[in-house]
Amino acid sequence: MRAAYSYTRFSSAGQIGNSSLDRQIEEGREWYSREIAPLNIPLDETFTDSARSAYKGEHVGKKGDLGRFLAAIQSGAVARGSILIAENADRLSRQGNKIARKLLEQIVDKGVDVHIVNIEKKLTIGWENRPNDYTIVDSELNRAYRESERKSKIIKAGLKAVKHSDDWAGKLPFWLQKVYEPGSVAIATGGKKTEKPKYKIEVIPEKAELVREIFRLSAMGLGAKRIMEDLKARGIKCAISLGTVGDLLRNRAVLGEHQPLLYLESGPVEDGDPVFKFPRIVDQTDFDTVAARLDSKLKVSADGKVRPVTGNRHSNEANNLFEGLLHDVTDQPERTMRFNDKGGYNNPFLISAWEPGRKGNRVRYDLFEADFLDYLKNKLDWKAVAGEKETEALKKARQDLNIVKVELDQASRLLARRSEQALDPDLSNATVAVYNAQIAHAQSQIAILTEQQYRLEGLISIESARSAALETPEKLIGLIAAGDPTMRLLLKTELRRMIIRIDLDFKIKREKIKIIVTFINGVTRETEQITFTKPLHPRRSVHRKMD
Repeated sequence: MRAAYSYTRFSSAGQIGNSSLDRQIEEGREWYSREIAPLNIPLDETFTDSARSAYKGEHVGKKGDLGRFLAAIQSGAVARGSILIAENADRLSRQGNKIARKLLEQIVDKGVDVHIVNIEKKLTIGWENRPNDYTIVDSELNRAYRESERKSKIIKAGLKAVKHSDDWAGKLPFWLQKVYEPGSVAIATGGKKTEKPKYKIEVIPEKAELVREIFRLSAMGLGAKRIMEDLKARGIKCAISLGTVGDLLRNRAVLGEHQPLLYLESGPVEDGDPVFKFPRIVDQTDFDTVAARLDSKLKVSADGKVRPVTGNRHSNEANNLFEGLLHDVTDQPERTMRFNDKGGYNNPFLISAWEPGRKGNRVRYDLFEADFLDYLKNKLDWKAVAGEKETEALKKARQDLNIVKVELDQASRLLARRSEQALDPDLSNATVAVYNAQIAHAQSQIAILTEQQYRLEGLISIESARSAALETPEKLIGLIAAGDPTMRLLLKTELRRMIIRIDLDFKIKREKIKIIVTFINGVTRETEQITFTKPLHPRRSVHRKMD
């Protein structure tokens, strides 16, 4: 049975409650009474799209009522000979003539007429070939598109300005919170205009400390799963998920950056330059270290996309306490030592990375671990190692910081001097222009130097903390002495905090391996006290401890 369908629509939630919908309904009824009711065709007013944009095409999607109407035409639920009533052409589309014409074709070519009230046009089959019809309709559709395009640009420009202003933060990262100032109104109620809320952004200390700890563990080489295991083993409550850890390590908000985003149907895209409006909670050096480690794990897949390399499925079990630290330096070029556990009756062993034409060296892992941990616990003079020298990175950072402070002081003094001199009313315009250029350059230099100062101070803090770790090895020694299998992940983390690399030289003596340990401050120690036989096969070896 054919019917007349009155279609109404408005674009945004802000229009709810205004007269737009009532006006469209009233005009549709008047048109129906005058033009359609005499034909004894019933009126249906069930198709309404509330807060759906015709410029974005939201109303013709799966959730839109116009989309539902189109589907009903295709299925035959809307009979041929029916009529669609719209107050204006822009109620049907604001996406431009090309898209709007296709939409009208989907309706009219199926035998459903379209009546546009404001221009008093009845579109029937063949309307696109009749100049009296298509010229007026095209003009209306073009006007609607240009109007929406202009509004969109204005809204985007205004939103971008708001996003980059100092008093807007959007959705804050979980380690930050808004603290409203006394006298401000945080929530507007009743639809009334209220005073604009005044707030400042503050760090939530315990959550910021959690973020810093996650970055610290990642910098040591732990993946997201092992980070979560480590936190749990130490009783540190972590409210974020495993997947969020990976996102967090790439999130520049920890550096104080806020990147405004524009949300499109294809996904979010950057909307302008980032602004620095958040408190910084992670040092630039730490962030760069983690970023470099994550980048090193990326590889190009067969489909051309870049994806992270997946790790060993047992990596969270810490079977190899020295993962990433061991190197075979018997001959050059050196090779890494790989951990191999074939299971069954085979003992786990370490073997140098395979290269064609080169002999591989191997040693039973359990024997190596037992002797090396005993050396760290009972035979190493930790105080001597810690006090021998500062790291080269720490020395260089102190020197660079001194240079930066000198340049910063000079730039600040020049800025103050030129700013005062530029106020002299007797100066010529040319001199004032020169002074203003120098002031702008000094301000730029101060911003750059201040950032360098923060980075170097953070680096010094990190390197100093490393030296402190060597001076206080009690936690490491306690973990070794405990021998608790459930604490191996913590033990592995502590080892990485203190040791840069462990070199194995298999050629010194026939049945003995020389071990050279390099600590985080650059100090090296040769472990002549630790020796064990070099096995021909991991299952057939005699372990001997040297005196």
